[in-house]
Amino acid sequence: MPSVARNDLKKFLDKGNITDIQRELAQLRLEYSDIAMVRNTFINSLKGHERIYPTILPTQSSGRWSYISPALSNFPKKCINPECPKYHHEKTDLCWSVRDCIEPDPGTFWIDHDLNAVEHFIYCLILQWKERLDDLKSGIDIHTPVTCSLFNLPMPPNTQNPHSFCTCGSSGRLLQKVCEHCQWREVVKWQGKDDTRRTMSKNFTYGGQYFYVSLAKNSYKPRLPTRVYNGLVYNPMFVYSIPNIQSYLISDNNGNLIPPDYESLAIRFVESNVEIQKRKAYLMEKYRKDKVSRTLYGGKRHGWFSNQDTAKELFNHTIQGTVASYINESCILLQKAFPESYIIHNQHDSLKWAFTYTSYDKAAEEQEILSKCKKICQRSLIVQEHEAEITATFKIVRAREEST
Repeated sequence: MPSVARNDLKKFLDKGNITDIQRELAQLRLEYSDIAMVRNTFINSLKGHERIYPTILPTQSSGRWSYISPALSNFPKKCINPECPKYHHEKTDLCWSVRDCIEPDPGTFWIDHDLNAVEHFIYCLILQWKERLDDLKSGIDIHTPVTCSLFNLPMPPNTQNPHSFCTCGSSGRLLQKVCEHCQWREVVKWQGKDDTRRTMSKNFTYGGQYFYVSLAKNSYKPRLPTRVYNGLVYNPMFVYSIPNIQSYLISDNNGNLIPPDYESLAIRFVESNVEIQKRKAYLMEKYRKDKVSRTLYGGKRHGWFSNQDTAKELFNHTIQGTVASYINESCILLQKAFPESYIIHNQHDSLKWAFTYTSYDKAAEEQEILSKCKKICQRSLIVQEHEAEITATFKIVRAREEST
């Protein structure tokens, strides 16, 4: 089969003047490429090994840890069960990925936890974004209001959980509210938590935190595509740096899937929260001039030049370096609380930690240790007068013999 770049194939698929046969062949070629990459890069590195001993390198400037021989952190999470949908989908018990070849030893179990939206919490803390912090603390689904702002949709009457279907079987005032909720879903054609527009907005919220912005000077005259809005200078083309953003399509009025106007979405995203972007611009300018930034734990990073790349890199370090330090601190606290336990995998905002069963009542022991782990791994970060309690999603992973 002739060699062809993945990006070229994707561009080919984006063309509207190709035949069904050409489209199907291109999609099959992409699938083949995915399978070959998983096989050659990851599966082959495990051949002949019943047990792996990765080398851990805690040497990155941000405090992140790297794994080599094999590169465990690079093992993809993507489901590769042929019976599951081929597109991106929420993980179920039927899903499995390359990472699932790593499992607990007999007589042990893991507690696996992922921090919830931790980079955005820290972003809001360092920019003193009180309103967003209050929304996060109160449990509001922040991605749906962002979706409504980006796509000019009416706001849902229920911002806590706009995805749930109501029964409309209540009475009185509640019935009116519930029916308003159903009416909103019908008007905006809401597809629930996995609505493509919401997924795109989520990528904007999390992936759009690090693009460069600056404060406009009196004599500044922008050159397209750069824009000036209310004293803020930015380039809407940052949207194309958000991971996977161009892979999402939305339905038009005729029900056809089309790419949205990404740059218009980027403009709305920035200009709907321009004051927050101006605070970010102030910090980025400080980092650009000083050529140094610190995490909330004090971890320092130096830049080489007084330019935009330095500003973005040092701003990124403040947030991602704080996440790495938070997880590293969790490792220290877990080791102190459970001296016989040990690390399995530390990956930026997630951690797998192993425990050995010591009693016959394994279920009770798991729950007791899980309760202690939750108290250890969910802590508060404070910046000035603002506080954010970092939360996580926990999962118990058992050896195959324990699960059957």
